[in-house]
Amino acid sequence: MTEEIRFEDLPKVTKMMMTKLEELCAKMDKIIPTVEEPIDRWFTVDELREYLPEHPARQTVYGWTSNAIIPFHKKGKSLRFKKSEVDKWLHEGYNPYIKELEDEAQTFIEKKRKPLF
Repeated sequence: MTEEIRFEDLPKVTKMMMTKLEELCAKMDKIIPTVEEPIDRWFTVDELREYLPEHPARQTVYGWTSNAIIPFHKKGKSLRFKKSEVDKWLHEGYNPYIKELEDEAQTFIEKKRKPLF
């Protein structure tokens, strides 16, 4: 049975409750790890090859980048791949806006080159 809490006991009881609550939170933190915001990872060509399920050849990866099939970033001569973009590409495919514009431009040029007669 619990004893009755009097008005004079409120500060003491409140402090005891806060202590118990802090202990409970500490135990929960041990059981349930805190979720940290993942830091996006950058891959080199070789790291990307290891990460992809089919482990493509280096030349295949370079072909994908030159044809804008896979999302990539280029700084100087270095190619880098952002993990989140690669994951999205793996799940959804990659249709870059630039590639669409190039295709439209190519179609336009081909139409203009055809003779009208």
